[in-house]
Amino acid sequence: MADKTPPVDEFVMVSDGSAEPETKMVFEVFGDVFTGIYLGMRNIPSADGGYQQARFEKDGETFFTNANFSIRDGLKSVRNGAKVRLTYVNDLDTGQASPMRVYTVEVARVTRSASRPS
Repeated sequence: MADKTPPVDEFVMVSDGSAEPETKMVFEVFGDVFTGIYLGMRNIPSADGGYQQARFEKDGETFFTNANFSIRDGLKSVRNGAKVRLTYVNDLDTGQASPMRVYTVEVARVTRSASRPS
C-alpha cells in the first residue's frame, strides 16, 4: 500500500530580506553628467503597466535612473559591465504634460597602454 503522508518541504534561504541602498541619479540642468559601470535594466511593475530603471555602479555604490525612451534607446546595445557616460542635453516637446528629457549615451573604449611594446 502506498504511503499517503504528504512530503515535507525543505526550504533553503536564498534571500535574507536585506537590501542594498541605491541612489537615484539627478539630472537638473543641461550638461549634467553621470559616469559609471552599466549594470543593466530593472523592470518596475506599476498600475500604469510598469517602467524600467537603468542601474549603474560607481565607487562601490549603486545608482539608478528611470529609463525614458532616450536612455533605453541609447543603452540597447550596451553590454553590462561597460563604462558609460550619460549627459542630459535637451528637452523634447512630445505633446505630453512635460517634455521628454534627451540624453547622450557614450561607452568608453578600451585603449591600449602607451607603455606597452609594439
